[in-house]
Amino acid sequence: MTPLTQNQIIKISRIPGIDRKIAYQMITEADCLLRDDHDLAKHVSGFRNEKGELRNSIFEIKEGFKQVEQDMEKSDKLGIGFITFRENNFPFDLLSMPDYPLVLCYKGNIRHLNDRFSIAAIGSRWPTAYGIDQGRRYIEYCAGNKYNIISGLAIGCDTVAHQAALSIGGRTTAVLAHGLDTVYPSPNSGLANAIVEQKGLLLSEYFVGTGLTRQNLLSRNRLIAGIAQCTFVLEANLKGGTMHTARIARENKRKVAALWHPDEMSCNPKISGSQLLVEMWEAVPINNYDDLDKLLRAVSAEHYSLDGWHQLPRSVPVVNGNSQQPSSDLIPLSSEEISNRIKSHQKYCNIKK
Repeated sequence: MTPLTQNQIIKISRIPGIDRKIAYQMITEADCLLRDDHDLAKHVSGFRNEKGELRNSIFEIKEGFKQVEQDMEKSDKLGIGFITFRENNFPFDLLSMPDYPLVLCYKGNIRHLNDRFSIAAIGSRWPTAYGIDQGRRYIEYCAGNKYNIISGLAIGCDTVAHQAALSIGGRTTAVLAHGLDTVYPSPNSGLANAIVEQKGLLLSEYFVGTGLTRQNLLSRNRLIAGIAQCTFVLEANLKGGTMHTARIARENKRKVAALWHPDEMSCNPKISGSQLLVEMWEAVPINNYDDLDKLLRAVSAEHYSLDGWHQLPRSVPVVNGNSQQPSSDLIPLSSEEISNRIKSHQKYCNIKK
């Protein structure tokens, strides 16, 4: 096998109509030196699709490469870099996920993803005052203990997490669901700049020019859960991206914790998801600093030492049905079960719709 250059891997990953599994094959099965775009296009054109049909012509593929080069030039002017799954600074823990991206785009300090442990701090866009106050305190504690704080730059709990880390000079990473030539939500543009200026990181699997979509948001959640060794839910209701991210973390054997609220808040629908995580998904309840300290110690103890992170098992993408998704003892709730739990919760707490 002859290793491809970063430029070549990026070009393969961006070929229209090529899914990740086939792109992985194209990259790993390159068995000779590919000197230029013609050689690379010839290599790619030899792969057939699911119907047994040949891919686009060499000319069409080379034209596509030109567009990729233009996007890369635009990225360079904006200070956006690239990292492929074959490079040392690629997030080690993400490689144990079954569907890790082959290329990541970034702004800022990519190295800190692997030189310290990471905690994903996520939650509702409309948290309670208790969630904001306690969430800020606990995230400051994590950042003060040299943990990288990962979140999604959304308003609400995500913003609280990023700001808490920055407030004490800590490191934080914002994982975005669109190209890094824009920031969503736009009111957090200043926060995004502050993250980079304080040696933090903006990260995305999407190239410049890629807009925000619902599917991109769902895909982004797996990156947040995959990069972090633990997901800490500050506040969540029963529906939404927070529960989706927590589920991914749980399915991939990552620790999940949830901020525990006072008894007088137990009927607040804004924390119904947090309650479910603790009571049914065995998430670790965080009620004080002792609970948080035990969690951080457990995260550190369960993972490899920093010097050994290079030895983390690397998941092989599913190709021809030969690889399987990781097993899980978590049984996801169906939409009907979630709806029934919401109705039961509303009836018990006498909350009007």
